[in-house]
Amino acid sequence: MAESKENREAVLTCPICVETFRKPVMLPCQHSFCRECIGVYADKSKPGQTDEVSTGSEGVHQLISCPVCRTPTSLGREGVAGLPHNFHLAEIVERFSSAVKFEDDTPCCSLCEEDNQAKAVKF
Repeated sequence: MAESKENREAVLTCPICVETFRKPVMLPCQHSFCRECIGVYADKSKPGQTDEVSTGSEGVHQLISCPVCRTPTSLGREGVAGLPHNFHLAEIVERFSSAVKFEDDTPCCSLCEEDNQAKAVKF
């Protein structure tokens, strides 16, 4: 079954900014966000939300809830910078963006009526 362009775009959209992913990172719950968006979200989280490090290291790590499923996530010593980059999703976004650009460059049919012009399929 063919997937519509709108459905593909929805899958490639950050749940925070509702735009196509930019430098996607992944939380342990497997939800992905733009690195910048999750950084802003973490900065706006309640300042009292912290989690003691269980590895025995000294320090306190910020605890945030996933914006999608609300699973608590400890950001670790590096914070948002320590979240893994979602290379697979980034590649899919890149391929989709290239396909959309090619699709948008297709000229309209010169034989169709002006009100009902479709994309040209032959030149």
